[in-house]
Amino acid sequence: MDLLSRNLEPRRHYGYLRSALVLNVEDQETIDNSHLPRSQRAIKLIDIIRTKGPTAFDALCRSMEQDKTQVFLLAELNKSLEREIGNSPPLFHLKLFTDLVKASQNLKANTSTLKATISTLKASTSTLKANTSILNKANTSTLKANTSTLKANTSTLKANTSTLNKANTSTLKANTSTLKANTSTLKVNTSTLKANTSTLKANTSTLKANTSTLKASTSTLKANTWIFEGKAIGTEAEVFNIRPEQK
Repeated sequence: MDLLSRNLEPRRHYGYLRSALVLNVEDQETIDNSHLPRSQRAIKLIDIIRTKGPTAFDALCRSMEQDKTQVFLLAELNKSLEREIGNSPPLFHLKLFTDLVKASQNLKANTSTLKATISTLKASTSTLKANTSILNKANTSTLKANTSTLKANTSTLKANTSTLNKANTSTLKANTSTLKANTSTLKVNTSTLKANTSTLKANTSTLKANTSTLKASTSTLKANTWIFEGKAIGTEAEVFNIRPEQK
């Protein structure tokens, strides 16, 4: 019972024992309100279980089996109660005892597997640390190389930009000068064109005046021309040999 009093926690079994109708609210309050240390409350739980009939202990065993953390107490608890009730049959089923053995075996196997997993995890952690260290060093070296390359590319870009800006500035200045010269030439040509246009207009007016005069002279000439048998034989002066001074 000493092992049970040290390890059994009553509160972990209230739910199952009440669902199995082994404990009631009054039993639970009796255990919790006793103001006793946990070990004494565990003994009080066992005392109450003894008064609930042969199936009560079976329910407690099943609760401990479901809890998975106190299965090692099952064997000790069964032996203790068997000693007290003498030749009475075991208070839990054979299947439950078989399940207990299997659970204990599984627990040992799981413990071994857990240890192996922990060892593997430690080895993996060491490998990860080593790989991380190598990776960090490689990445640091690569980063430094890339940084140096970037600085070199930046310097080259600045130099190229400076050269390009100077060349473009010179070309722009030359093009601006050419544009100014072309603009001046265009202004002169525009002025000349305006003058030629004015001259052309004046010549056109003179041409029109001369054309009008020519038309008038042609009309006068036609009027003064003598026609004989359908042919022009000359002007009046030519027909009668009249000189201008004789008219």
